Amino acid sequence: QAGATPAIADTALVRQRQYKEGWGLAWEQALTDDIGAFARIARSDGQSEVYAFAEIDQSQSAGTLIQGKAWGRAADTLGLAVARNGLSTAHQRYLASGADGFFVGDGALSYQHEHTLEGFYSLGLPNGWLHHSTVTLDLQRINNPAYNHDRGPVKTMAIRLHTEI
Repeated sequence: QAGATPAIADTALVRQRQYKEGWGLAWEQALTDDIGAFARIARSDGQSEVYAFAEIDQSQSAGTLIQGKAWGRAADTLGLAVARNGLSTAHQRYLASGADGFFVGDGALSYQHEHTLEGFYSLGLPNGWLHHSTVTLDLQRINNPAYNHDRGPVKTMAIRLHTEI
């Protein structure tokens, strides 16, 4: 029938216990007493339904961290990072068919890798009953959010509180 909505896959009909396979490598290096760098790469098989904080089948990221000692705030950290995330071909086809993932999918996937630029400043709080506490202001710019070239860019801002009691 012309103009009919295509059938969307019902994953409940084929759901079964699965194992997601993948690997990751991380490198961290102190460049000076106050400056460090990191790089990470990871890849998964991209063949399994995702129940995780993000739908990522392949990822590369790198960044640098600078401790605040140089400006008199030794407990503070300034960070800058970039990331490039992607989906497997099977995962792309699944989403392009109109299906939804746990976080991704709007029925109109125009696939491109997702690119993120992140900067943050973590303010170390004085020690009291909250040891090793920080408040962090985080800014991100995400190009091709949810792997969709037709979306974004998106800019986000977050404030995080981390504490150890």
